[in-house]
Amino acid sequence: MKYFVSWGKKELGPLDHSVIRAMLEKGQLDKKCLISADRASWVPVKDSGLFPGIHFDQPGKSSDASTTKQSSNSVEAQDVLRSDSASPKALCHLRQTINANLLKGACGLLLILALGSLIYFFICSTSTPKAEELLKTDVENYFKAKKQVIFDKFHPVGKATSARVNDIKILSWENEKITNKVADVKEFSAIFVIGWEGPITKDGYTQFEAIYNYETQHWSNLKILKTNGYTNQDLVDVGVDAFLKVLPALL
Repeated sequence: MKYFVSWGKKELGPLDHSVIRAMLEKGQLDKKCLISADRASWVPVKDSGLFPGIHFDQPGKSSDASTTKQSSNSVEAQDVLRSDSASPKALCHLRQTINANLLKGACGLLLILALGSLIYFFICSTSTPKAEELLKTDVENYFKAKKQVIFDKFHPVGKATSARVNDIKILSWENEKITNKVADVKEFSAIFVIGWEGPITKDGYTQFEAIYNYETQHWSNLKILKTNGYTNQDLVDVGVDAFLKVLPALL
């Protein structure tokens, strides 16, 4: 059964009988308080006869306090914290619990932010094309448009059929700072292949290597790496000079 208790201008309830007993035993409730089942009629708690074994005239716990302690602990914690007379020990425990929960929440938030940053960095690093990839596309498109001009400068007879870039390597950057921006590239090298057909060789190819500098806007150090067609050193020497003259600047 539940009761209301009152002392002075304070009132608690409805509270279980066991909770009121526990509060009386621990000194958390004034033993001179009044008790009522319906808030209509009030009697002093010591005269109510509801708490045998509790000595109202002297402090301390009753002889049967130990028998009721275990049964009242579960509800006592909730009801005592709602009262104005909650013990300092209970309030201290509550503060420690709140602080621990706040700390756990803050650690969890920091972990989520850290994981989010890593995921964002991974997505950006994998989704943003590198400068080499962007340059490879531009240079290859250029050589496809100029493949016959390049072939004619190095081979006497035949038809250029294809052009592809095998590799782009960045040699230097503006302000020596590596980025993924083509605008920051200062100099790069390109290895590319011109495919061709001749009177005898139908699957001809010639592989070149050259260096492009954005400051001078010119190609340099052009050389043939290998070919399966006929050529000679004189033809190569003449071809290098001619090739460097026909290539416009790549911006």
